[in-house]
Amino acid sequence: MKINYIGHACFMMHTKAGTRILMDPYDASVGYPVPKAGSVAADCVTASHGHHDHNAVEWLAKPYELIDKAGRYTVKDVAVTAIPCWHDEVQGQKRGPNLIFIYQADGVRLCHLGDLGHELDEETLAAIGQVDALLAPVGGYFTLEPELMARQVRALSPEIVIPMHYATEFTSLPIAGPQRFIAEIGGAVELECSQLVLGGETAPGVYLLQPASKFFDRA
Repeated sequence: MKINYIGHACFMMHTKAGTRILMDPYDASVGYPVPKAGSVAADCVTASHGHHDHNAVEWLAKPYELIDKAGRYTVKDVAVTAIPCWHDEVQGQKRGPNLIFIYQADGVRLCHLGDLGHELDEETLAAIGQVDALLAPVGGYFTLEPELMARQVRALSPEIVIPMHYATEFTSLPIAGPQRFIAEIGGAVELECSQLVLGGETAPGVYLLQPASKFFDRA
């Protein structure tokens, strides 16, 4: 399995069989480059919640499958589980619901936390189970603050962690850069690329990927 970091909370997953799943695509207001409408090919798009920076499905060429509700799904060779939680610490009263996604393919369990806004209870931790790789929002403000997110990462105990949803040169959102999370978690490997191979080919650790600002043709 390969994972490409597009920017913000958006990734494209490629399985060995060629299945492509786009996660949490953003719109132009976030600041990252966006592709032309209908120019991106994927088998499926998953959206953790209905905010504009996580559900810009207009990127995609039809047909594609949209998963934006809790449940269990099969997308070709990928088993997808969407687990309900909240975008804030008061059961959605501020920002609504959120979905945590588990993607299982090629012997890898990958977890995308979406905009997780509260600490995970035992029931949700059990529903997530053991994951090999974790995509974690670390910028705070709209999500758990970086220090609390590090605690959730430790509770999930993945081999590989990829930070997301943090401030970069592209964004004007009131979120932090990755530094506070990295300091709390104990360091990270900063790569000069946007792609990571999962499934035994990458050593355990925290990996800071470069947003793939040229991954798509700009609109």
